[in-house]
Amino acid sequence: MKWHNEESMWLGNPVSDWMTAVATAIAVVLIFRLAIRFWQKVFSKTLSQIDEAKVQVINRMVVKTSTFVIAVAAFEFVLRPLNLPGWLEHPLRGAYWISVAYQCATWLTIAFEGLVESSVSSKDRQAGHATSLNIVKFIGRVGIWTGAVLIALDNLGVNVTTLVTGLGVGGVAVALAVQSILGDLFASLSIVFDRPFEVGDSIAVADLMGTVEHVGLKTTRVRSVNGEQLIFSNSDLLKSRIRNLKRMEERRVVLAFGLHYDTTSALLSQVPEIIRDVMSGIAGSRFDRATFLRFGESSLEFELIYFVKSPELAESLNVQHQVNLGITEALRKAGIQFAYPTRTVHLAGYSGVKL
Repeated sequence: MKWHNEESMWLGNPVSDWMTAVATAIAVVLIFRLAIRFWQKVFSKTLSQIDEAKVQVINRMVVKTSTFVIAVAAFEFVLRPLNLPGWLEHPLRGAYWISVAYQCATWLTIAFEGLVESSVSSKDRQAGHATSLNIVKFIGRVGIWTGAVLIALDNLGVNVTTLVTGLGVGGVAVALAVQSILGDLFASLSIVFDRPFEVGDSIAVADLMGTVEHVGLKTTRVRSVNGEQLIFSNSDLLKSRIRNLKRMEERRVVLAFGLHYDTTSALLSQVPEIIRDVMSGIAGSRFDRATFLRFGESSLEFELIYFVKSPELAESLNVQHQVNLGITEALRKAGIQFAYPTRTVHLAGYSGVKL
């Protein structure tokens, strides 16, 4: 009986406990592998055709789950109740924490990159923002993996306080040295994610106007209406008041014109209806109002406000051309004359003055 008990013990634990623990760990790994294979054959191909970003992230996280990590975790849990010697317990515990940190960092990286990609449309990624997105992903990966390494070292018994302090001081020093570059970089990221404008948009900044050609890490390049390229610092650009002309649903046009002072009241009262009739025949326009605005120095001033049902400048100019021609023709047919700058001078003669 004594011989039987000695033979049934190994490393201070019954052999049956060892066999049960190992069999349980192997069963867990096999079930996991079968589940992953089933997922890849049944769900992965189907989910890859779905555009939903969250579904794609979950699919990638499942596929990137490591069998080795599951095996290490399974053995660590099933062997934990056993009385393990130090030379086996410490390496197993170390392998467990390293594996868990690696797998969690992999999952977080996939989730972070999926979040970044879902926040920016495919059009933006193709329009010159790929570099900025890659930098965001790189910064995120560095942060995630640095945190994973520190957590693993801390659970392995390494004092990481000094290391964290050194990294913090070094990070502050680097940030102070390159704060101007970092300011433009974060401004670039703000443009990418907040999207005040996109490549191809027509924007106006102060008295400068043009089409956005490229959004870089430090500068944004705009092709002006005069043909030259305007280069704005990203941080300076975001501090300015930007007018995004492309996002207009329609353009508002104000047209002022003056009529001759000899125009009768009856004709003046007909001007708004005449203009309304002209506008009704011009496609792509929407009449708002035409009013007798004020008495000018040499004319009776009218103001016409209408909208062009297109944000495009070329379409607006074409409609404006038709409006000007139509109003000119209609007013002439009605016998109404446009005013032009005139000045009447009355000379008063004085007695005794010889001219």
